[in-house]
Amino acid sequence: MSVLLATDGLVKNYGGLRVTDHVTLDVRAGEIHGLIGPNGAGKSTLIGQIMGEIVPDSGTISLEGHGLGSLSQAARVRRGLARTFQTPQKLGEYSAQDNVVVALLARGAAARDAGLYLERAGLSSRAALRAADLSHGERKQLELAIALATRPRVLLLDEPMAGLGAAESALMIDILRGLRGEVAMLLVEHDMTAVFALADRISVLVYGAIIASGDVASIQSDPLVREAYLGVGDA
Repeated sequence: MSVLLATDGLVKNYGGLRVTDHVTLDVRAGEIHGLIGPNGAGKSTLIGQIMGEIVPDSGTISLEGHGLGSLSQAARVRRGLARTFQTPQKLGEYSAQDNVVVALLARGAAARDAGLYLERAGLSSRAALRAADLSHGERKQLELAIALATRPRVLLLDEPMAGLGAAESALMIDILRGLRGEVAMLLVEHDMTAVFALADRISVLVYGAIIASGDVASIQSDPLVREAYLGVGDA
């Protein structure tokens, strides 16, 4: 599979604290790449750098072989990046459909296509409701629909299961599984059931550095990962 998104040697410091430590990873066409790590590992900071919200101190980020350099967030969206947040971002007083319409109009697309993206995110029956009146899980689905409306090549998912109950998590897993092959995803998530169910590859971030990367089986059995993150030491 061809590489769509790549970081090479990314470094970010805040004062004397290194929160991103020479991170090199890639996301390939059609795959779901899981990024896991304990709280404070630097996962959201890494996504922020990829999306252009945070400026790295050194290293490079490229999309389809083209460096993103100092491109703005809006320019990165136009190039094919989109993201969701741990806490959903939306226009609360507007309906679910109107929130998606705003995203479509921003890229010059037809407003009538909003229903397609709501359907992809499992929200067709809730289209007329105000975003503020949706449940937490439904707001997560709406944010996904908005991200999909930008027609991304790579979707950055920042803890899509955060705050969801068991049934809502199962629904989100099904929705994301249905998107496999349609859009590549970098999935940042603490819910290991979701990660192991969805990811083609997993990278493990600890203290800002990638300590392991591989398929699900290799990550589950890696003694360093088991000790540092999964909390299972070898006997």
